[in-house]
Amino acid sequence: MPASPRIPKPTARRLSLYLRLLQGRLGGEDTTGISSRELGEASGVADAQVRKDLGSIGAGGQPGVGYRVRDLHARLRTAMGLDIQWKVVLVGAGNIGRAL
Repeated sequence: MPASPRIPKPTARRLSLYLRLLQGRLGGEDTTGISSRELGEASGVADAQVRKDLGSIGAGGQPGVGYRVRDLHARLRTAMGLDIQWKVVLVGAGNIGRAL
């Protein structure tokens, strides 16, 4: 698997904000689409910046239609590495380790 491009910190912060906003939309009635203008207004970011941020992770919306909420949510999780399951071992944590 090729390495993903490095995302600048300001963009990563905005992407996490977009992800939180989308998570609220997934359970609601309107789960089909969202525009960059709607995301921008909800996040306090210019819609052109939203399009640039989402374009940096390969998420392309359709003019006049916007982005599919479920697809965009999945793409954001992948770009941020939230879809990876890590196997971990906790050694030497004492009582805290037992509590976990």
